[in-house]
Amino acid sequence: MTRFKMSLGILGIILMIGFFSCIAVNSRCNYFIREISDAENFALSGDIEKSTESISQLEKQWQTFRKKASLVIHEEKLADTDGIFTDIINENDGSSVISGIVKLKHSFEMLRKAEIPDWTGIL
Repeated sequence: MTRFKMSLGILGIILMIGFFSCIAVNSRCNYFIREISDAENFALSGDIEKSTESISQLEKQWQTFRKKASLVIHEEKLADTDGIFTDIINENDGSSVISGIVKLKHSFEMLRKAEIPDWTGIL
């Protein structure tokens, strides 16, 4: 009976970690999407320098989040986002920056959707 209780306890801990990590990843992705939308608005209004500066600051926050997120998200998904950040920061052309921002926003939306459990993923 003791082994059964310990097994249930370990299972409960694993489920709680999964649940709270899902919530944490979802909230951080929502934050990144909001900030990327602000940078996109700067770029669309013609202020490419401010947009690139905003993305550069966001990239620093991404690097700290990435270390924690790599515990629950596959490395390939995170590496794609790293590459997009680098592309945006190194671009000076307005249309290239805007298209990079759109890709980055899409990347975070896909990260967020991938971490929300659904029945097809569970079964």
